[in-house]
Amino acid sequence: MSLDFSAAEAALKDDYQPAIREQLNQSFMLLNQVETNTTDVEGNEAVISLHTGRNSGVGARAESGTLPTAGQQGYTVARIPVKFNYGRMQVTGPIIEAMKSDRGSFTRAIDSESKGIMTDLKRDVNRQCYTPNSGVIGKVVSVSSNTVTFGTEAEVRRLVVGNSYDFYDGDYASDDTGEVLASVDISAKTATFTGLSGVDAADWVVNTGVTMGGAAITNKATEDATQEIHGLEDIISDASSTAGTTDGQAAVVLHGINGSTTSIWKSHQTAASAAPTDSVFEEALNEIELDCGEEPDLIVTSHKAKRAYAATLKSQKRYQNTVDLKGGFKALTVQAGQSEVPMFAERDCLDDVAFLVNTGKVYQYVMSDWSFMDRDGSVLSRVSNTDAYEATLYKYHELGTDQRNAHGKITDLTV
Repeated sequence: MSLDFSAAEAALKDDYQPAIREQLNQSFMLLNQVETNTTDVEGNEAVISLHTGRNSGVGARAESGTLPTAGQQGYTVARIPVKFNYGRMQVTGPIIEAMKSDRGSFTRAIDSESKGIMTDLKRDVNRQCYTPNSGVIGKVVSVSSNTVTFGTEAEVRRLVVGNSYDFYDGDYASDDTGEVLASVDISAKTATFTGLSGVDAADWVVNTGVTMGGAAITNKATEDATQEIHGLEDIISDASSTAGTTDGQAAVVLHGINGSTTSIWKSHQTAASAAPTDSVFEEALNEIELDCGEEPDLIVTSHKAKRAYAATLKSQKRYQNTVDLKGGFKALTVQAGQSEVPMFAERDCLDDVAFLVNTGKVYQYVMSDWSFMDRDGSVLSRVSNTDAYEATLYKYHELGTDQRNAHGKITDLTV
């Protein structure tokens, strides 16, 4: 291995990898608020014990009456397979060769590629935090020639011009694959592709390469057959088979537990059909507290919903209070009774949805943090038939919860 090649690999692994890891891990608001758990990861999955039932052997009795029948707490084991996120970057042979005489040119090239791959990874992993692990980005409302109309601006905002996308019907059977996005019009909620064939209204849109788990995944019953991490759409769900119109049918089964048959394994969900106000949030927060004994401590919603809430404060001539979150993020506060709950706006949240998150009950399970792949002894791998080399960043992780009813979701906000 030549000196310049060895120096290039050393620079990637020793100089860039720590900075990339730190910057990526500080980039996601949600992941900064929840605990990172490596202790419970065994092999390629996290294994946790969940409390799912109470002891029935309690109660008052008459003097000398028969004592309550002895009971016990109910527990079940949740298995949470980690998911695999990747980012690949490429440098040319001449750039590596230039290290012999001009290390600065290599540094500039790697700086550019590193910033680019971090931006792309931030965008995709952040989107996964708020979508179901089916990989669904949005739902087609209508199709005209090569232009697709979606129901919300957020779905269009999740798309990336130049990327390719696949389309699946309601049973996750393929309708069209590999269609390249040419342009978007966010305000019109439209996306125009270079070509479309067989795409219909009500189709799901996913990134090309993310499979929907094979044949006949209906209602997400086999949730771990898919490849992306569980976003809040899965974690915070009432476990109905069609939990919303644009969320890609959020998981009925989460961490191997069926929410439709285990009542405690459901989140509180309510349709507001009203503007986001203190009273709307307070009612939902109170319902969650009644279910699990504590209120969520974070509200995550869209920028549209946040602006609508701020407008109600302005109309009441009230100040907008803010609070600092972990990771340097700032949030508006919602006055819910005697509590002030931070509200943060995320670009990937659906326009009319708010998630009520108990951050102490959500975890990021990490098997391996962001690193350059070097299992064959080399960070840089030759690109076949090309004078170029590529490096692959990877992270093995998953989002999960140990108490699904500690969270809630408000839909149909008027924004």
